[in-house]
Amino acid sequence: MIFPEAVILYIFRKSQPRDLKAVMAIINGAKSLLNERHIPQWQNGDGPSAAIIATDIAQGRHYVLVKNQEILAIGTLIADLDPAYEAIDGAWSPASTKPYMAIHRLAVLPNTKNHGIATIMLQHLIDQSLKLGFKDIRIDTHRANLAMQHVIAKTNFTYCGIVHLAVANGERLAYQQIMA
Repeated sequence: MIFPEAVILYIFRKSQPRDLKAVMAIINGAKSLLNERHIPQWQNGDGPSAAIIATDIAQGRHYVLVKNQEILAIGTLIADLDPAYEAIDGAWSPASTKPYMAIHRLAVLPNTKNHGIATIMLQHLIDQSLKLGFKDIRIDTHRANLAMQHVIAKTNFTYCGIVHLAVANGERLAYQQIMA
């Protein structure tokens, strides 16, 4: 008897306080990888800290992607207006709405890179945004973060311009997806 390939089952869920250690390991791995690639994003204390992630978790806006009880990817959904997004060098879509959902702090377990995990996680975050009633979804990344730009493009975001975060090397490429 021939069996089809096993179905890979991922669980997408809100983070729990018990996840903080694993989440921070992913963030620290991402910081190291960005540093190795000479990408100044999340460097010199500007990246997500344990306190920021703990707040995200407490506010119910942090999510994880899990396989076999191991957290593979993380991300935060923020429905508050983002001051950096209010001053874009470029233009958001004429179909923009407020409030919008901003996706931040997306990262994957370092040994899962090049396996499509970031794309799967980003798609889950988009789907969750829709479930929460948001049709205008935004995301940004550093100009040198080509891997993230690729993931953003694969999930049908449109480049809209440049935003400036209040951190060193804070220029970010900003993208948007308007859902019907």
